[in-house]
Amino acid sequence: MSSEIRTLQKRLWKRFRSDPKLWIERCLKIIDKKGVERPFKLNPFQDHYLSLLLSLYWKPYVLPNGAVVNRLQGVREVNLKSRQIGGSALINALLLHDTIFFPGTKTWLFCQDEPASKKMLEEKVRYTFNSINGKDPLIAIPPADTDNTTELGFPSIASSYSCRGPGQSPSVSRRKGRSITLRNALLSELAEWVYPEELLQGIQPALNDPTTNIFIESSPKLKGDYFWRFYMMAKRGEAGWHARFWPWYFDDQLREPLLPGEAEQIAASLQPDEIALAEKAKREHGKIIDFEQYKWRRKTQSDPTLAAKGPMAFRQEYLESDTDCFESGGTTIFRDDVHDLKTLTTCERPAIPGHMHAIGVDVADGTGGDGDASTIVVIDADTREQIYLWESNLIDSTQLHHEIFRVWQMYPGAVAIETNGIGRATIAKARSETCLVKDETGREVEMWKCWEDFLHCGHRTYDGLPTLSEKPTTIRLLRADLLEAVKHYGGLSPGPPDKIGIGLRIGSQAILDQYDDFQHLGGGKMGAPAPLHDDRIMSLAAAWRLLPELADYQRLFKKRFSAKETQAA
Repeated sequence: MSSEIRTLQKRLWKRFRSDPKLWIERCLKIIDKKGVERPFKLNPFQDHYLSLLLSLYWKPYVLPNGAVVNRLQGVREVNLKSRQIGGSALINALLLHDTIFFPGTKTWLFCQDEPASKKMLEEKVRYTFNSINGKDPLIAIPPADTDNTTELGFPSIASSYSCRGPGQSPSVSRRKGRSITLRNALLSELAEWVYPEELLQGIQPALNDPTTNIFIESSPKLKGDYFWRFYMMAKRGEAGWHARFWPWYFDDQLREPLLPGEAEQIAASLQPDEIALAEKAKREHGKIIDFEQYKWRRKTQSDPTLAAKGPMAFRQEYLESDTDCFESGGTTIFRDDVHDLKTLTTCERPAIPGHMHAIGVDVADGTGGDGDASTIVVIDADTREQIYLWESNLIDSTQLHHEIFRVWQMYPGAVAIETNGIGRATIAKARSETCLVKDETGREVEMWKCWEDFLHCGHRTYDGLPTLSEKPTTIRLLRADLLEAVKHYGGLSPGPPDKIGIGLRIGSQAILDQYDDFQHLGGGKMGAPAPLHDDRIMSLAAAWRLLPELADYQRLFKKRFSAKETQAA
C-alpha cells in the first residue's frame, strides 16, 4: 500500500470516527422491510434520534496519545419500541462504531435468552460488520475473529462486541452482571427477561460510571412489570435516564396511497380518536398526520390477522401512547373480547344550560409524587355523557372542597364524594365551610349554605358514595353501561345533546388510560395493584352510581338553576 493511500486512509478513518452518520451511510448495508440489501441510509426517524443522541451525549474524550476527540459518553436511554421503526438498527450501528473506532472497548448486547442472543449476533452484529466494503482501499477495518458464537472480537485493538442471554435464575443473572467489564451495553426486550433486576444489580458499577453508555429497549408488555417501572422512572427523569417513546407515525413508510376523492372522504369521516391522535402528534412531536397515514391506520386496524389477536394488538405493535400499550398483569375488568372498551364515545365539553350533572369525587391525601390523585368526574345526566375530569395529587383533603365547589358551579347538579377516612374529612369541610361565595344569582352566601342540599348522602354510604361493599356490583354494572355505549356509538359522533344516550359515553382519554389498571385482585376485591392507580375509575363510578339518585334533586335543581337560565336566555 502506497504512502499516499495510507495517508488518505488515515484521514478518512478520523473523519469516520468523528462522524458516525457519515460512517454508517458510507460503509454499512442493511436488509430493508422487503428483504432487499441496500446501503444504510438513515430514515427520518433514525436521523432525528441520532441528532438527539449526539446533542446529549457527544462529548470530548481524551485518547491514549493525549489527543481530544468527541465520543458518545454517558448514554442512559430507555426506548419503548414501535414495530420496525429502525431504532434497534441505529443503536447497533452506533455501538459497533464505538467498538471499532476506540481500542479497548467492550460492548455487550443482552437479549432475553441465549438463542435470541446468538441470532442477534449473526443477523445483526456480524451482518452489519461484514457489510462494510472491504474492497475499498480507503476504508480501513480491523480484522475480526468470526469463529466465536457469542462474540465478534477485534484482537488487534482489544475490542469486542459480545451477545449473551441474561440468565435464567437470579444467581446466574447477578453473576453475569458482576463478571463483565463494559463500556457499552444494549439490553434488548427487557420486558421478556425472567430476572432483569438481578442483572442490572450486577452491572451497577457500570451504571455508576458517567462515561458508560447504556441503552434499554423493549416492546411493551405488562403494566407493573420491571420494564414498565423502569420506563416510568426514566420518564420522570430520575437518575439521569431518558425515556423515549416513538409512535408509529415516525415511520414515514406506514401509509397507503390515496385514490381520487379519498382524501375528501377521509376528511369528512374522521373519528374522535383520529382527531385526538392528530392533535397529540402535533402537540407532543410536531408531526402532522396526513390522509395516507389515516388510510393505512384504518386498513391495519381492520386486518383480520391483527384483529384476531384482540383489541390490544394494534396498540402494542403500532404504538400511539406510552400508557395504553401496556397490558394488565391481572384479570382486567374493563376488557371485552370483541369490542375495544378503550374508545372515546364523546368529548369533553362545557355544561349545557338546564342540564343536571352527577359529580363523583375520589379523595387522596395530596402528598404528590407517585401517590394517588384526588379526582373529580362529571357526567351530564340528561345525555349520559362523561364530559369533564379534574385531578391533582397536590391538594390536601381538607382543602379539596374548594375545587369541588368550583366544578359544581361550572356543572351544577349533585355531588357524591367517595367514602373513606380521607373522604370523610372532605365531606365534613364541604358541609361546614363558612367562606363567602357567590351563588347562581350572584348573591354572597356561606359556601356550605350554597350547596348543602346538593351534597349527596345516600343509603348506607356514611355521607358519601359508594361504600366498599357496593363496589363490585357498581363496577360490574358500570362496565355493562360502558360496553353498551361502545357497541352503539363506537367511533361515531355523539347524538343530539337534548336526548338521553345509550349506556355511558366517555369523553376523557385519561379515564380510558386507567382501564387496564383496574383488575380482579383476588378474594373478591377489585382495584389497581401498586404502583398503579384507580382514582379516575372510582370517581367515574361514584358519578355513575349517583345517576339514579338524581330524581331526589330534580325539583330543587329546576327551582334554582333552570329558572335562572331561562330568564337569562
